[in-house]
Amino acid sequence: MTASVHQALESRIRELQDLWKNTGDHDTEQLRLALRSYRDIMHRLLPLADEQATR
Repeated sequence: MTASVHQALESRIRELQDLWKNTGDHDTEQLRLALRSYRDIMHRLLPLADEQATR
């Protein structure tokens, strides 16, 4: 399960980076949306980390 979560996370990070990093136009709105998505990912992962720490 950990490997699949890791792969999914890496894939999502690449997608987010492609939204703003690999384009010629560094649109601040795209960057804002990417950062918001990073935040959403972290909010989903932190409870999982808490679960693992309490076991």
